[in-house]
Amino acid sequence: MHLSVLLVLGVLLSWAVWQDLCRRTIPNWLVAGGTLLGMLAGAVQGVTGLGDAAAGWAVGMALLLPFYAAGGMSAGDVKLMGMAGSFLGWQVSLSAVLCTGLAGGVLGLAWRAGMAGAAPAAPAGDAGRRQHTQLPYALAVAAGTGMSVVMQRLS
Repeated sequence: MHLSVLLVLGVLLSWAVWQDLCRRTIPNWLVAGGTLLGMLAGAVQGVTGLGDAAAGWAVGMALLLPFYAAGGMSAGDVKLMGMAGSFLGWQVSLSAVLCTGLAGGVLGLAWRAGMAGAAPAAPAGDAGRRQHTQLPYALAVAAGTGMSVVMQRLS
């Protein structure tokens, strides 16, 4: 994967993390535009590259979709993983999903420990409480994607 493509992916993931931390949402225009850029980066390599980008998107989406369906994450998190997969291709995307799960577990424990000590004032109701106590999962997606890219580059 070319360094410029990795830089674009890094900027998009950083932007998504910032949005998730500040606004507790990942804009659809960000993941849709990012996915289009990932597909274009694949298409530059020809039909095979475009197919790999599409397969990477599908792997990222499909493997996180059950967690969304179970209420464990938001749709934006699933779409963000799909966007990352469109840049990575299916093989690295599979690794990124696994690393994202690992990062999510570690970050989730740290987030909970921090919440227990800070006890932030959350809006009334279950939705408001959950929004302020759940880990902004874009952090885990970015960390897991970064780990998988580093592992891929080192191998």
